[in-house]
Amino acid sequence: MVRTRLGRKRGILFPVHQINLRRRRPHTYRPLDAEDIRILTVLPGPSRSNIHVRLNHAKLDTNDPPSYEALSYTWGSNNFSRAIYVHTEGEQTLLAVTQNLHNALQQLRKTSSPRTLWVDATCINQSDVEERNQQVARMADIYESAAKVLIWIGPAADNSGLAIKALKKLASKIHVDWKLFSISAASEDDVGSEWLDHSIPAPFNYQTWVAIGRILDRSWFSRLWVWQEVSLAHNGAVVICGNSTMSWQNFCKAIISFIQRPYWEKIPNFLKNLQLSWLLCKPKSGLTLQTVLKDSRNAKCSDQRDRIYGVLSLVKESERFEIEPDYTKTTVQVFQDAMLSNISWTRDLNWLTDCELSGEGDEIPSWVPNWSIPRRCLGIQAMNACLKSAAQAMYHDRDSSLSVIGLHVGKIQKFQQIVTFDS
Repeated sequence: MVRTRLGRKRGILFPVHQINLRRRRPHTYRPLDAEDIRILTVLPGPSRSNIHVRLNHAKLDTNDPPSYEALSYTWGSNNFSRAIYVHTEGEQTLLAVTQNLHNALQQLRKTSSPRTLWVDATCINQSDVEERNQQVARMADIYESAAKVLIWIGPAADNSGLAIKALKKLASKIHVDWKLFSISAASEDDVGSEWLDHSIPAPFNYQTWVAIGRILDRSWFSRLWVWQEVSLAHNGAVVICGNSTMSWQNFCKAIISFIQRPYWEKIPNFLKNLQLSWLLCKPKSGLTLQTVLKDSRNAKCSDQRDRIYGVLSLVKESERFEIEPDYTKTTVQVFQDAMLSNISWTRDLNWLTDCELSGEGDEIPSWVPNWSIPRRCLGIQAMNACLKSAAQAMYHDRDSSLSVIGLHVGKIQKFQQIVTFDS
């Protein structure tokens, strides 16, 4: 049961929901068949009212997929403080969700017709490890088969409507050749205009620049899982912020324009956030798993095993080295197994260049990159003194060590403190 009382904030009355789980049974998931996924149907309703849904099973045939839109969002707090009503066989059960997902569903819900979605937090039984393994392995098919990917970056705030309007304006003025990363005028009228002048910042006032900076500072852009969610949106993706929307394609056009010209330096964290957004927008076809792991290393995830599992869908099958999601393993086991799989498949030790003796995560062997923490300095440049001959390496389970065959070519005489990114 949901009781509503009125609270007060800055003199404005607003509803405060309190969930009483004792009056309604918590939702129980039915097991999925091997080829099935769950589909969340959000039933129509007025704004700010309780959210009522249905959870149905559907066979995911990539040649003839069911009709649904896939939601890309950030969980936010792991506090499942809100609830949605699941209509199942004549009764209503309660399913706890995070505040951010609750906000998204309220915004996306239609007033007169149902809306069919795929949402990871509700469509995967997160407490069933076996199901989680199976469904995470199908994430590529799920997002590629979606009619559209809905990117929910949060409710309207900090002049977000102004920022979205400005980004759409910039995108409308330029044409991007994504193979050459070059920008040209979208029309003859824009040739020679300030929109194409890369010697100056884009022609926005300070208020607009601040609003754009606040948009890029939202948590969605730093989340690891969104890398595959937007990259696999073959049928298009749309950015949603409150009532404002724009296509992901146009958003990326604006970002590449920012990358190639000066910007307002007084905006806090603008360069860092711009770089994160650019890595998201940059085409990812043909990348190696090592490159994707490097590029996404500063992205955030609550489960560090997803450093590997969350990006597998971004690389071709031969680059996955038969790595399969397995959440029964520890983070150390996942990282170590990924390293060993890479060596076994490639007969190459190039991943050793990503190892650092950081002092953190000492339980991770020194020959395994710790992808759970950002790099402290630039990596060692990979060399080819072996003429690409196959590496001879052997793993020793008794002490988790790796022995390799090499040639003694010299002795280190001196070393000094490394220069880190922080310094």
